[in-house]
Amino acid sequence: MSLQTFLEDFNLDTLFAIEGSKETKEEFEIVEDSCSEENLVNLHNKSKFLFPSYLLRFGSFNQVNELDSKSLNVLLESGSVMAYEELKKRYGRNLSKAPDEFLVIGAQRNGILERDILTANYKSIIERIINRVDKRYYFKGQEKEDLVQEAFMGFLKAIEVYKVERRTKFKDFSHYVIQRHLGTLMNRSRNFRNRALNESYSYNMPVTTNNETTFEELIEGTNSSPEKVAEDKQILKEIKGKLTDNEREVFDFYSDGYTYDEIAYKLIEKKGQLSFDGMKYSDVSTSIKLFEAYNNAIDLLHKDVAKKATLEISPLIEELIVQVIHSIKEGKFDKEQIVELLATHLNELEFQVELFGEHIIASTMVTKLVTTPITQVISSEDTGEVLDVLVAQEESNTTYVRAFKRLKKSLEKEITLNLYNYGKQEVTYSEEKIAQKVISMDLQILKEAEERWIASDITRKFKFVSSQGLTWRDIAQEMKRKKKSVDNTIQRIRNKGNQHIEEFEALMKKELVH
Repeated sequence: MSLQTFLEDFNLDTLFAIEGSKETKEEFEIVEDSCSEENLVNLHNKSKFLFPSYLLRFGSFNQVNELDSKSLNVLLESGSVMAYEELKKRYGRNLSKAPDEFLVIGAQRNGILERDILTANYKSIIERIINRVDKRYYFKGQEKEDLVQEAFMGFLKAIEVYKVERRTKFKDFSHYVIQRHLGTLMNRSRNFRNRALNESYSYNMPVTTNNETTFEELIEGTNSSPEKVAEDKQILKEIKGKLTDNEREVFDFYSDGYTYDEIAYKLIEKKGQLSFDGMKYSDVSTSIKLFEAYNNAIDLLHKDVAKKATLEISPLIEELIVQVIHSIKEGKFDKEQIVELLATHLNELEFQVELFGEHIIASTMVTKLVTTPITQVISSEDTGEVLDVLVAQEESNTTYVRAFKRLKKSLEKEITLNLYNYGKQEVTYSEEKIAQKVISMDLQILKEAEERWIASDITRKFKFVSSQGLTWRDIAQEMKRKKKSVDNTIQRIRNKGNQHIEEFEALMKKELVH
C-alpha cells in the first residue's frame, strides 16, 4: 500500500479533534479534508501535533526510500531509525552538508565522523560564547584554556542528552548547555576561585575557601612577597608531613605536572607491579588506545553480522507470526509445535546465512540460534497481549498492522542479540576486514594510517605477550585500575590539605582574639 493510499483513510478534522486542538486546518491554510504527505509535513513543522509524524512513520514503513528529504526529516524527529539510515545513504560522503540534528543522532549512535564534523562546525561558536564571558572571571596562567575545556565539555554533554523528538534546534540547545556549564564554573569560582578546576583533575586550585593560595603556588612558591613564599613553603611542608608514603609519592608526581595516566604508569613502573619491557609511557598509551580501537571495530563487525543475518531471516519471521495467528484462530495453538515447524522449514530449505562472503551459518545452527529467542518471545506475557490484538483484528486494520510490526520487532531484537552473542564466541575476522572497519570509524589516532599498516598492527597488538606473559588487555586493565587509585589518592591529599589550612587559620584567629 502506498503512503498516499494509506493517508486517504484519515480525516484531518477528526485528527484535529483527537489532538484536542482548538485550531482548525484552515488556520494552517489547508482546505482539503483528507491527509497528504505535504500537509502532514506542514503541520509537523508549524505545530506540536503528534499525528503528522505518527501517520507518516506508520504509512511509509519499509518505504522510506520513496520519501523526500522533508518527510524524512519529520520521521527523523520522531526517532525513526529507518529514516536516519536512508538519510545517511543519501548524504553519502557529503555528511558535512547534513543538518546539525542529523549529525547529533549519528554522534549519539557512536558516529565518530559525525561528532568530529559537529565539533569542527561549532568550534568558532564555542569560542564566541567564551569571549563574551566577562574578563573579570578569567584567572591567572592557563585558566582561559580551562574555560575552553569546560565549554567543550558542555558541548559534548549537549550532544549526549539532546532529544531530537522535542524539536528544539540543536544550535539553541547546545548554546544553552554550554552557557550553563560556564555559568556553573563562574559561580563556583566566585567563592572558591579555582576550585572548579578540581572537576577537571587540575592541581591549580585553592587549598581553602579563605585562602586564595593554590596547591600549584604552594608547590612552586610563586606568590609575590618573600615572606608569603616562606609561609607557603612552611604550609606545604606541614601538609606533606601529614601524608602517607604513597600519598607523598603521588603528590610529588602531581606537583610536577604529570597527568593521572602518566602517574599510573610511573607508579606501576617504579613498584615493578608489571613490566613495560622498556616501553615509554607514550608507546604504552598509544598501544592501549589502538588495541581498544581494534576491539571496538571487532564488536561493530559482530553487530553488523547479527543485523545482516536477522535481515535475511526476516521473511521467515513474518511467516512464523502468520502461522501463530492462524493456529490460535483455529484453536490449535501450540508454541512448541509452531517452533518445531519453523525449525523443520529452515532445515528443509537448507537455509544459510552468508556473512561478508567469509562466514556461513548452516541451517542447523540458524535453527538453534533463531528458535531459542522465538520461544522466549512467544511465551512472554507482553506477546500474549499482542497476539490477542492480532487475532481480534482484520489484517487490513491499522491496529493489526501496528501490532504485527511490534511483534516482529520484538522477535528481531531477540534474534539479533542471540546472533551477536554467537558471533562474539564463534566468528573471527581477518586483519584486513578489521582494518577496513577501523578506517570507517575515522579515528584521529589513525588519521594518516594506511589499511596495510593497520592490518599488520592488529596482528602485532593481538599477538603481543610481554616478558611477564601479559597481553595488551591485561596491561590496559592494570593501567585503568591504577589510574582510579591515583584519582582517589589525590582526592585524599586535597582533603588533608584543606583540613590543615583550616585548622591553621582557626588557630591564628584564637591567637589574635587573646
